[in-house]
Amino acid sequence: MFHALRSCWNLTFTVKALSDENSYLCVLNCRIMHLLKSIIIPFALAIMPVYAYGSDGGNIPAMTHPTHTVVKGETLYGIGKLYGVSPELLVEYNPWAKDGVKAGQELILVPSVPTDPPAREQSADDIVAGAFSASNTDTTDNGDIEIDSVSHREYNITVMLPFMLDEGDNPSKKASAYTNFYKGFIMAANEMSNECPEGSTVKIVAIDTEGRIAKVDSLIHAGILGEADVVVAPDDSRQLALLAEASSKDGFYIFNIFNVQDGSHNTCPQMMQANIDHSRMYEKAMDAIETLYPEYELVVLHNEAGKAEKKEFADGLRQMYTNSGLPVSEINFNGILRLSDLESRLKPGHKYLFLPTSGTLQEFNKINRAISAMKEKAGNPDDIRLFGYPEWMTFRIDRLEKLHQLNTSIYSRYFVPAEDATISSVSDRYAHWYGEEIRDMVPRQELLGYDAGRFIIGALYETDGDFRSVPFRHEGVQSSFMFTPASGSEKNCGLVNNALYIVNFHPDGSTSKNIR
Repeated sequence: MFHALRSCWNLTFTVKALSDENSYLCVLNCRIMHLLKSIIIPFALAIMPVYAYGSDGGNIPAMTHPTHTVVKGETLYGIGKLYGVSPELLVEYNPWAKDGVKAGQELILVPSVPTDPPAREQSADDIVAGAFSASNTDTTDNGDIEIDSVSHREYNITVMLPFMLDEGDNPSKKASAYTNFYKGFIMAANEMSNECPEGSTVKIVAIDTEGRIAKVDSLIHAGILGEADVVVAPDDSRQLALLAEASSKDGFYIFNIFNVQDGSHNTCPQMMQANIDHSRMYEKAMDAIETLYPEYELVVLHNEAGKAEKKEFADGLRQMYTNSGLPVSEINFNGILRLSDLESRLKPGHKYLFLPTSGTLQEFNKINRAISAMKEKAGNPDDIRLFGYPEWMTFRIDRLEKLHQLNTSIYSRYFVPAEDATISSVSDRYAHWYGEEIRDMVPRQELLGYDAGRFIIGALYETDGDFRSVPFRHEGVQSSFMFTPASGSEKNCGLVNNALYIVNFHPDGSTSKNIR
């Protein structure tokens, strides 16, 4: 039951009923479609905003949904009668108009769109929150879709997350994060609509797992995932295990982007771990240090009275330096690192790369002043550098300035430079879509969904649904993806993302990255 808009490509948001009132679906729609301020009516179809891309190739969206400019003397009743809709429906799409309209104001119009009978009877037990379809199918003059039965290919993505729709308009922080992820995901799908191979369609269905393993189990046994090519999975390990078992029968891939610790990709051929795992991350970071700073002596800083949760990494890197015959030393201190601690052990004029055994802000505050003082006394400031951890990506204001001052490098799964034009453009489009800013956090869930959406849809087009057949690499705005077999024989294991950022904070205030 997909309806096409008459345009160069088609984008629709389709609803499948959960219950007679369809109340949960209304909640998801309210959370997501702030731009239209719309409430889904039971069994109705709501058109998502459509964006037209200019001939200059730019990605600046232009709204093409119908509107009506109020003229003097018009009322909601009269405007509704003119377009064949009720005043109540106009207010649902234009809440600001509940007390009346004035000349010059612009009303969003949502035309009455008849819905086709569903291809199969839908049960309330389907627990389906919504379906989103993006296609690049030609339309005839009367707006009907022409489909080449030979070349048509439909790809199905199921976003299966604990949206917790029973929490209504005041969702928990975690439920809001998943909703924001989905917002970014469907924005990416919208932007990729004109990249669809001719005659192909991508259908995205969102399902609320309610955070319950019983719900996931019931969905699997009801056959809801039977047509899925990819399932974006929740973070619960038990639910991932159920999906892994089901994938062996139904053949869908499981995109795990929320559970970093889960290791089922080592044994489940259909599991895609979207985060580089702990051991690979350490190996790549160590290799990056040895490759990027061959002329620097590694100096491990260990606070005997502080935290040392990164000692495993520091010890492994120190062993690598020793095995390679590179200079390495360790300075132990108690409480706060002092300049005298460094000068008593290190020689002037040498190049030093400092590495603490903790990535906490508390421990960073205990080392940065002494390193800054040594850098100021050095003949060449570039002789003193600092290497750190993903947790430092959250530093702001003065601590961020310190990272730049110390010419710091960090390894991280995510990278969001403030001055990046691409991220600014995506953020502006997101604000245009939803009427709200992307939240400043690491990672940003909206960008996580955006990058995941562009990767999955692009990989489906490129590999025709078989992620193993063609290596597909995607460099996103915050995350990058390049999947390789996890372990063992290629047939008996899943795939794991092998991308890691090395982020450099330069003294001039700029940042740069390279992907290992």
